[in-house]
Amino acid sequence: MSEEEFLITKEYKRFQEFCEACRQYKYIGLCYGPPGVGKTLSAKNYSNWDLIEKIARTNFISKKQLDIPHDICNTDTMFYTAEVVTSPSQILNAINNNTLMMVDVRSQAKNYHSKQQKNSNSESDFDNYTHPSLVIIDESDRLKLNALEQIRDYYDKHHCGLILIGMPGMEKKLSRYPQLYSRVGFVHEFKSLSQEEMIFIMKNNISEFFAALDPKDFTDHEVIAAIVQVTRGNFRLLNRLLKQVERIMKINMLKTLTKEVILSARECLVIGV
Repeated sequence: MSEEEFLITKEYKRFQEFCEACRQYKYIGLCYGPPGVGKTLSAKNYSNWDLIEKIARTNFISKKQLDIPHDICNTDTMFYTAEVVTSPSQILNAINNNTLMMVDVRSQAKNYHSKQQKNSNSESDFDNYTHPSLVIIDESDRLKLNALEQIRDYYDKHHCGLILIGMPGMEKKLSRYPQLYSRVGFVHEFKSLSQEEMIFIMKNNISEFFAALDPKDFTDHEVIAAIVQVTRGNFRLLNRLLKQVERIMKINMLKTLTKEVILSARECLVIGV
C-alpha cells in the first residue's frame, strides 16, 4: 500500500466526527486505543499534517513544482507529538512553532492558488487566525502533570478545541487531575478494524495479490480468515503483514495467494500480545 494513500474506514469517520465536535464546542476530547489501530495516521490525515510539514520543508524552487491542494488554504488544525521528556516551556514552544508553521503554509497555499486563479484578492477563511481552532496532541500519556497544566493554560487562554491521544488507561490517569479532567467534553475509543474493513483495505491495496481476493472463493476465504486471525484488526500489523506477504510472493515467484503464504509471512514478524 502506498505510504501516501489513506483509505477512509468507518473508524476514521467516527474519529472525524469526534474532531469536528471538539472544534465546534471548544471542548477537550480524549482519544485512546491500543497501539497500531490507526490513531496517529488518522490524526495526521485529518489535520493534513504530513503535507503541511512537506510544504514547510520544501525549498522555494522545488515548491513551484509541488501541487498544493486547495484544502490547505483553510487548514486550522495543529498537530503535535509529545516527546518522551517534555517540560512546560518545551511543549509551549513546540505548540507555538507548529502553529507558526501551519499559518505560514496556509499563507503559501493561498498565494499559490491566487496565482493559479490569477486573483490576487482571494482570501482563505482563516487568514486572520493566528491560533488554531483545534489542537491535536499525540502520545499524550507521556506528559507529566506540569506539562498537562501548561496545556490546560494554553486551552483556557485561546479557547480552542483540544484533543489528547494516547493509550488505553489515559482517561483514568487524567481523572487524577480534576482541573483538566473537568474540561473534558468528549471521549472517543479508537477500535480495531472490522473484518469487512480489513477486506476493503486488502482489495484496495496496490498489490495485485490482494486486489483480486474474493470471499466467495474457498482459497481466498482461507487467506482472509488467516489474515484476520493473525492481525485481529490491527491496522499497523495488517500493513506489515501485507508487505511481508508481497515480498514472499515475489521471491518465490508465486501467483496464487494461499493460507500457507500468510502463515509463512506471520513467522517473519515479531507480533506481541
